[in-house]
Amino acid sequence: GITQAYHEILGTTQHELILHGDMGLNPGRVINLKLQRAMDPQSFQDLLDKNPRDAFDEHLSGKYLITSAIHSFEDGKYYTNVNVKRDSFSIDIDNI
Repeated sequence: GITQAYHEILGTTQHELILHGDMGLNPGRVINLKLQRAMDPQSFQDLLDKNPRDAFDEHLSGKYLITSAIHSFEDGKYYTNVNVKRDSFSIDIDNI
């Protein structure tokens, strides 16, 4: 039961990303992602003018486990398509 619980909660937050190629991006590795806020470009620029540190989404940014990685070479360029997951939020939402 405990193993199943860990498996189920791992999908709390997950993303599929296409990154510049890196042979070190492999399943089982933990990476730290800083994800930009999703918002209207003009509002985002106003936010940046006030405080550039607010450009990143605190809820989505943080440590993620790579669950799959596909390395590909296309037209002389190298990409890595990774699926990442995590089991919690990086900030304490009770203190907001």
